[in-house]
Amino acid sequence: MKHDLWIQQAMRCCYCESQIQPDYNDVEHFRPKARADRLNGKVDAGYWWLAWTWQNLLFSCAICNRSAKNDLFPLEHGSVPLLAEAQPPGGERSTLIDPCDEDPVESIHFVFNGLHWQPVGRNGNVRGQRTIEILKLDRPDLLTIYDAHVDHQVKPRVDAVRDAIRRADVPLIKTAWHRVRGLLSPRMQFVALTFDAIEHLLPADQRLPWDLEMPRPPIRGA
Repeated sequence: MKHDLWIQQAMRCCYCESQIQPDYNDVEHFRPKARADRLNGKVDAGYWWLAWTWQNLLFSCAICNRSAKNDLFPLEHGSVPLLAEAQPPGGERSTLIDPCDEDPVESIHFVFNGLHWQPVGRNGNVRGQRTIEILKLDRPDLLTIYDAHVDHQVKPRVDAVRDAIRRADVPLIKTAWHRVRGLLSPRMQFVALTFDAIEHLLPADQRLPWDLEMPRPPIRGA
């Protein structure tokens, strides 16, 4: 099962998107099986009946699972917890974004703050910001990895496109853009970060005159 989840998620952590190996990393229960800490002083029994439900299983790096998510599962205000043996979501709405059912790009935005590529709630999105905080997606080690990814993977390819645009070399522009788009393929890591970095480094007003369309990153469960 672990290997199957790992392959389905393109060998990436479901939360931070780092490419990881199956050894020493975890099968994660999105709705925790033993206990559910609501982060409001209340701890409910876990979702034991979903323990082996494929749609509730994810593959996570040990840091995101054991040091961040663990058994945390806060709910939106007014949300009704599932009754035992009921199927999700019912009237329940998690504060956490489900990476296999929702598009994280709609809720989380990576912005360059002058020092680092920092994840924040997109346009003040509360669920996005809470997901970042709960999963510690802005922890220092990840910020360093995000910065390195943009500097060494995204910027060189975008710079090649910009150089081709300065030359007005259409075949070269198309070739260089194809390499940029490759960074958004389902098997690449940090595609949400890559999406925002491309938008920042090569905004739409520079792309559209050359018909350079920007694909949305895929949802993992799609």
